Amino acid sequence: MTAGRAGAYLDLADRARGEDRDELLAWTERALGHATPAERLPGLVRLAAARHDTHPHHADHLVEQALHELAEAWPGEDPALADAAAEAAEHAAGPYPPMARQLLRSFDTAEVNDRVVDAFCSAARTWAALDDLPAARGLIERVLGFSSDVSYRMKAAKVLATFDPEAATAVIEAACAAVPPEPSARDILSRLDHDGDLQTLAENLTDHAPDRAAAYARAIETTQWQPPFEDRYSALTLVAHRRADAGDLATARSIMDEALHAAEQAPPVADPELWGFYHLAGEGSDAASGSPISDAAAEWPMVFNHTNDWHRLVQQRFYTDPSDFLRAMSPSTWSVGHPFSWARTVRCFAEAVAVRDLGRARTLVHALTDPGELAVGLAGLFGTAAAVADQSTGDRLWEEFGEAYTAIPSYEWNLTQQEDGPLAYVRPDLRSRFEAAVRLTPWEADPAMALLRADGTAYLLTMFHFAFAADASRRYAADVMNGRQPYPVFAHTHRSLLKAPSDVHGPLLTGVMQAAAIVNEHLATAHGAPPSVASLPVLEDELYTAYADLALRGPEACAARLRPLLRTPRLPAVAALTARAAEIFGADHASVSALSADVVAAAERAEPVQYAVTMLQLARSPVTTHLVDAEQLLERTLELSGSHPLERVERDEVLRELFGILLGRHPEVALRLLYGQTATSWAMATAMLENAVAPLLDALGPDAPFLLHRALRRAVACTSAPGDTETPSIDGVRTALGE
Repeated sequence: MTAGRAGAYLDLADRARGEDRDELLAWTERALGHATPAERLPGLVRLAAARHDTHPHHADHLVEQALHELAEAWPGEDPALADAAAEAAEHAAGPYPPMARQLLRSFDTAEVNDRVVDAFCSAARTWAALDDLPAARGLIERVLGFSSDVSYRMKAAKVLATFDPEAATAVIEAACAAVPPEPSARDILSRLDHDGDLQTLAENLTDHAPDRAAAYARAIETTQWQPPFEDRYSALTLVAHRRADAGDLATARSIMDEALHAAEQAPPVADPELWGFYHLAGEGSDAASGSPISDAAAEWPMVFNHTNDWHRLVQQRFYTDPSDFLRAMSPSTWSVGHPFSWARTVRCFAEAVAVRDLGRARTLVHALTDPGELAVGLAGLFGTAAAVADQSTGDRLWEEFGEAYTAIPSYEWNLTQQEDGPLAYVRPDLRSRFEAAVRLTPWEADPAMALLRADGTAYLLTMFHFAFAADASRRYAADVMNGRQPYPVFAHTHRSLLKAPSDVHGPLLTGVMQAAAIVNEHLATAHGAPPSVASLPVLEDELYTAYADLALRGPEACAARLRPLLRTPRLPAVAALTARAAEIFGADHASVSALSADVVAAAERAEPVQYAVTMLQLARSPVTTHLVDAEQLLERTLELSGSHPLERVERDEVLRELFGILLGRHPEVALRLLYGQTATSWAMATAMLENAVAPLLDALGPDAPFLLHRALRRAVACTSAPGDTETPSIDGVRTALGE
């Protein structure tokens, strides 16, 4: 781990003496050699300040080096550099005032934008500490001139208060006047913006105007806690805590009594359902507020964002199953429409337990109260029973599945129908029906197809056809390899897949389907089957052509085709295919080993978000996981933004899947991660457990889901109001499971 190491050494050196301090400073200097420019700048200045008295010439050299590096990089496109310059100036203000001024003057040539407002405010605070009040006021005026946003005004006022209290009061009053009693419109975005402004006012007025702060907190419309939104009672609690810190216990108690009275009944363990772009059939509108369910101004951007995220993911990941290609449309844990829940996690446990103990798996599925997950779980168990020729159990499960499938509640779109594209998968009823249908293949593919034709969408029906074809191709090759006569339907479907035209569904989806079929054809013919077609299809997508090359021509040809993609956004997909090559030919194969090293080197050169998802692909595979420092990957993933549109999806993906990997290698780190994420997002906690089903079953045996449910039941009991025992289910699972 290198990120933040220099700063950690300096923090320790501040508290050390003698030889320990000298050693820590030496380690700091070595660590700075591997630090990013934004970390090096304040690190060099802090190191110079620490060396100022004992090694003045070396300290002066560090100062010159810091100024030179800033001049080379400034202003740059990395907002962290502005934060680094402001932090460095703060550290230099005591031992090196001229250097601090030079660092601060760099802000004269920088543009104010959303990402550097904090840096400008910090720089203004340091100008004030250096007694250059005109320069400090100039930076603050630039911040105020950039935007009238309430949060920016409050940040500016906090700095002004250190040297011009009257001006600070005027800015605060202007911010208060800018927030109307009601949102400007009733659409969801206006209401959320208004709540955010009220939260900002409450937080910033707490210290000197607690009554006004509490009044603004009470005006927040949202009353249910749900990150990342602001809510009334969290704001009131913040005001109360700040008053308690100031010694005003009477005000604190009064506000806390109010907040606690409103929340006497503990909320359910599941996060409140977020408003989205669909609703239960027949709901129509929210009768309590009179507001319509649909909000096109906010919903269309959601559609656009979800679809864009999907297009990016399917380009940058490697798939061999069309179902997984579609599943990439699933929203992440922070997003509207995400599918994660305790019911889904228990269903995943049940499907994994079924191969060991079908009876125990049925107990888990029968405990599901979420209608969609119940139908999917029963379909999965039916497939398991059919695979082991358990006729009686299969018949019972088929009957139960039919009842559960018809009980899936129907939803309707708020916007124009979204059924002709992959967004259909986001709607809960359509997702459940698709997932149930694919679990019925190949045993009851025709009924599954009929169900989707009646209750699904044209797009999902097409994707089901593709999923069936991919499964049939795999089964055809498996039959041949195991010396069995291939089932004629599988052989016919496999042959049809190889003959399918490449210009109908685009090169990417065609590559997903046909590359896997080409590999299956190679395996079958290598075991004596006659060729299914006269000539294999020619793929247009380079990644999937490389996958076909891996089977037909070996790892050298595959690597040669992949190397040009190492410096492209498809690097994560290259890493996944590299891991597949290692699984087939061994990680020690010369070509595979060289390609793996090239992938790791390319990841280190890539942007942080691409590094994280690339290394995840290697960490997933048991034969390449040794190439990844899982703890370092976690550290670097947590540094990614949870709100940036080009980082949040990937950050979510890596955290979900890395938990299971860490559980087997560093369980103490994994459990700390689970604890930390549970405190902020129940959806993320259930998603991480879902991705750790295999290691949890290995560690705890088939009782793992029962043990986890009992722990969850105890947690709910601890947070429930005294005497409240009426909790029939916990996030889609019967409370009594495991009793």
